[in-house]
Amino acid sequence: LPPSLATRAVVIHKPDATQAQVRIVAPGLPRSTPRYAEAVVANTALGGGFTSLLVDAIRVDRGLSYSVSTRLQMNRRAGLSVFSSFTKNETLRELVDVALEKMREYANSGPTQDALEKARRYLAGLFPLGLESHEALAEQIADALLDGLGLEHLKSYRSRVLAVTAEQAREMAAELSPARDGALLIVVGEAEAARQELNGLCPMEVRQLEEFA
Repeated sequence: LPPSLATRAVVIHKPDATQAQVRIVAPGLPRSTPRYAEAVVANTALGGGFTSLLVDAIRVDRGLSYSVSTRLQMNRRAGLSVFSSFTKNETLRELVDVALEKMREYANSGPTQDALEKARRYLAGLFPLGLESHEALAEQIADALLDGLGLEHLKSYRSRVLAVTAEQAREMAAELSPARDGALLIVVGEAEAARQELNGLCPMEVRQLEEFA
């Protein structure tokens, strides 16, 4: 996505759909970024774990969806920051409004100290589990080498994650927010219902599901 792209929505019409799949996407960082640890910690506190800010706001507090997450899609030369969820047609606008509001607040303030500590511990504890089998270890090594990171990236991962500071996480929260200028809102669902729910939010384009089948 070009950094200058104005926030807009693309609705993929799925006839008779009673729920809407929602993605909010913005440019991210490549896999080779030296700030990888800061990025994954900031993302985990926002929406990468079951006790994250967005899960609390959307699932626990409001019951708008059972599935809420953010992820960093990092490729060798570029990346994306992605918010993912789904909801009933009639609560689409509420879900989008809450997601945008919370992500913008998070971009300004970063994680609380408690959320930061939980994210660091979660990631540091999860990492060894992903290396338990020979197959998983081989895949991690192959990915690190193919992305030009080297084996030191794996060896130092846990210590780098645990060393992420509140200020580093706050800076990364602002830089990687899926809700910042240039975001793209993607909705797959019944087009007229989505159009009514999202009316006035941002410029909108409707496409047909058959175009992508």
